[in-house]
Amino acid sequence: MLDNGSIGVAMSEISTPACQFTVPVGIPEGKVGSIWAGRYLQFTNKFYGKGTLVIYAGGERTYITDDKAGKKDMTCWDDFEGDLVVAANKTVEYAEGKAPAFFGLQFNTTKTFTGVADMEGIDSTLVNTKVTLKEDAGLTGVSGTRCFAIGELNAEEGGFLSGYGSGSSNPVIWWSIGNSNTNVTSLPLWLRDNTKANKNAFGVIKEGTGTYIFTGTKNSDTGKVFLGLHVKKGRAYINTPVDDPTITALCRSEKTAMAIYEGAIGGGNGRITSEVIVDGGTLEVGCQGIGQLILDDIEGQSLKSPLTVKNGGTVEFELANATSYDKLTSNNTATFNGNKIIVKAAETFDIKDGDSFTILDAAIKPEGDTYEVEFQGFPASLTLAATEESYQSGTKTEGEGETATEVPVMGYKIVITAKGSGSGTGLEDFNVADELAVYAQNGSIVVKGAGVENVIVMNTQGQVVANTNASIIPMNTVQGMYIVKVKTIAGIVTKKVIL
Repeated sequence: MLDNGSIGVAMSEISTPACQFTVPVGIPEGKVGSIWAGRYLQFTNKFYGKGTLVIYAGGERTYITDDKAGKKDMTCWDDFEGDLVVAANKTVEYAEGKAPAFFGLQFNTTKTFTGVADMEGIDSTLVNTKVTLKEDAGLTGVSGTRCFAIGELNAEEGGFLSGYGSGSSNPVIWWSIGNSNTNVTSLPLWLRDNTKANKNAFGVIKEGTGTYIFTGTKNSDTGKVFLGLHVKKGRAYINTPVDDPTITALCRSEKTAMAIYEGAIGGGNGRITSEVIVDGGTLEVGCQGIGQLILDDIEGQSLKSPLTVKNGGTVEFELANATSYDKLTSNNTATFNGNKIIVKAAETFDIKDGDSFTILDAAIKPEGDTYEVEFQGFPASLTLAATEESYQSGTKTEGEGETATEVPVMGYKIVITAKGSGSGTGLEDFNVADELAVYAQNGSIVVKGAGVENVIVMNTQGQVVANTNASIIPMNTVQGMYIVKVKTIAGIVTKKVIL
């Protein structure tokens, strides 16, 4: 039993034979137990308890299960109900030239993942576990096409996810995160090519009802092995510096950088390199507020970053005033396939007659593409209209040899123009308000109604005490009056609740 204690195991760099740790380890609830591992270690023991287990990996060969070839599952975790922390053990003395390529914990499974569409063959050993990746430490997977489900993923700057733990182009590893339905408001995750050789493909799948905000800034120099952030459920945003052309949020991928599926919401503020696909879901420009989404490569590089909207997907923009509004740019195409662009009033807006807003700028106009623009949340005194402006964004060569000619490449902008004026804090639709129920019950605030996107609870001093999309919000605060602002698909409703 590790009761705030630690164990040192296989503190060497020797690979043959790899050490096996077979002693059962329990960590009591509320306690922290640490295991310091060497570069080569296989955990074949049972873990149990509800405390926090910290594994200090001494290199790239710390395995969970006794078969690094992936012929056994991680049954040693079946009785563990606590949290897992992965850290780097840099205390091992390595021979010259033999330092590990990375410090990682490798997961194993016999299940073969069928793909993002079917979502079958997922290893759910840690589906209810909170996992935290410390600086310079991370997770890798066994050979094969695998998917590992994690309840809640947290990371320090430099904590990483990656693919297969050794160098090979064949294995594909997927990480399914968010299954505990919790919110992670800052995830500075490093999406890492451990081989630095464009091998070891991997991707991330956002599951669960919670919101994850990806804030990592170390992804610009990774290889082109990332298979994208696939938002299947809940919300996933990026939030990285817009004004730094050397930073891209997810990876410089030659595949899809982000895909958003029906019922899910993705988007954010910052730069994404490679294609963004809105496949029935919603792309929100800005990270829970006014922002800019740049689909482009980093400075000095030229990967194309198109936007594709299909199967009923939507793209949403918010307008606050003439200088504060959502913007989306692409160094390639923005293709809507007849789907909808929704322009909403920001929570606080002040729009004057004649104000204009360039909400979209794409370097290439897809031939024959169409879209519909819908405005939501604005007063009747304000009329908004969308127009399209074409411009020459570059040239291209058509033909060969003596018949080759330079022809213009045409881009386009979508510009919103205001007629009349309007200001406010977002439209409160009284029909929506009538359909919403907001009340106190057993120390919680309950929100019932259709189309609820976000709930903000403030005290009478204006301090935000909860920001969530949950329908039941536990209030571990003093009794009193609270202001509950509910954002729905049709408008914003504000209610007062007394606990």
